Amino acid sequence: MPVLPVKQRREVRALSAAEWAAYVAAVKAVHSGAAPTAYDRLAAVKLEFREEAHGTPKFLPWNRAYLVDFERRLQAVDPAVTVPYWNWCHDAQKFDQSVVLGPQYFGRVGLGPVTTGAFANWTVATTTSHVLMRRAGGTGTVPSVEVLNSALMKAYNYRTLCSSLEGSFNSRLHNAVGGDMASMTAANDPVFWSHAAFMDYAWSLWQRLNPTLANTSAGLDDHVLKPFGVTVRSMYSTAGLGYAYETWNPQV
Repeated sequence: MPVLPVKQRREVRALSAAEWAAYVAAVKAVHSGAAPTAYDRLAAVKLEFREEAHGTPKFLPWNRAYLVDFERRLQAVDPAVTVPYWNWCHDAQKFDQSVVLGPQYFGRVGLGPVTTGAFANWTVATTTSHVLMRRAGGTGTVPSVEVLNSALMKAYNYRTLCSSLEGSFNSRLHNAVGGDMASMTAANDPVFWSHAAFMDYAWSLWQRLNPTLANTSAGLDDHVLKPFGVTVRSMYSTAGLGYAYETWNPQV
């Protein structure tokens, strides 16, 4: 496998206006043309392969493979683009006031169609044609940074980590955003990818904290992840996949 140059995935709020605009333009390019678009077809993958992706220790490597697939489609449009992660734990105290779910980025919170932000009136085709929906802030809270850090420190093996991230973090964010995000059609919502990148970021942090466990997956090393055709083992190294995460240090 060729050695790929390592590009940085940054937190949404750390992007410059130009970097954010480039990311949005690449996502929109993948979603261009007649429905179902390339974006629609990729969003449908999560629904079709839900048993491969959820409720199993394959959750984290499957999520990583899915993100890589999406990111490489974006880079076919603009090679400089990477998927920004959303550290929503930072927004735990005032989730419904997160700037990430505001007009500057992914669009408003509240009940109903998303009518503001970079993806206003975003129409998707999985499973039916509709305008992207959210009901953010109305179906639960999300864990704080402190809770995430504690979970990472207490995860004494990969299986514990994977179960914690999927059950106590991933599912709570999906429910808190609501609408499309609260179902297996979550990838209809462009914010899904930045959330998925945050789950991947959390795994990468744990890998750095636990170097002797970094390349473990509850015995699934040689399992081939559907539909990507790659092994779990091939998902261990973010650098080997061509990216790394830049740590975000918010000022407030």
